[in-house]
Amino acid sequence: ERRNANVDGKTFYVLGFNRRELENSTWHQVGGCGITVVEEYASMKVGHGTDSTGLGRYCWVLLQGRQDTKVRLVSAYRPVENKRDAGSVWNQHVRYFRKEYGLYDVNPREQVIDDLLEAVAGWVAESETVIVGMDVNQNIRDPNLRARFHQAGLVEAISRHHSPDTPPATYNRNQSNIPIDGMWISPQVQVMLCGYGAFDAGNDGADHRVLWMDIPLHSILGYSPQRLYQRVPRRLHS
Repeated sequence: ERRNANVDGKTFYVLGFNRRELENSTWHQVGGCGITVVEEYASMKVGHGTDSTGLGRYCWVLLQGRQDTKVRLVSAYRPVENKRDAGSVWNQHVRYFRKEYGLYDVNPREQVIDDLLEAVAGWVAESETVIVGMDVNQNIRDPNLRARFHQAGLVEAISRHHSPDTPPATYNRNQSNIPIDGMWISPQVQVMLCGYGAFDAGNDGADHRVLWMDIPLHSILGYSPQRLYQRVPRRLHS
């Protein structure tokens, strides 16, 4: 886990990455996830963390609004099955579970879903609103996947808001119009608008689409925080 702030000390971010093999890692370690909380909401942060394995499979930030209203923002990554490359996320996870638990038949794809949704069910039981953004590397419309998230108390926002029949691919190498990225939310979250951005939108070289939602803040924080403005110093003229 890593957390830091930007230059003005007000924007907060948390990063999840594999901390179990740092001695064997190069400058380019595949996998990981992250969340940024901008200035207006950073003061509402009451907690943050990553999954307990130290693999960086998911990370979270907990915000608190009025009347003890809490919303947990989660970013997660589910690996593809890649047994060939030693540095693949799949093999990173396999090595960890083999070393720590003696598990030789673990499926990292299923394990991350099991562990994440177990955590989600606990957060929902604590009356938290939960929003999960995740690359599941699977069709988000898959009935079994949908049922598992629903059992944990979450629904996929974009496919619920729009017709699930003709979505775009969210990965640029996919030619079959299969979305593999989604945002799963507590049912009480009021989504006004949501959708997919273009490839490379806001991130040069990105191979996944940006997913976005427009949410009235009072529906997750109990109120809408006043927008902060920085006063621009006046120039002195002589």
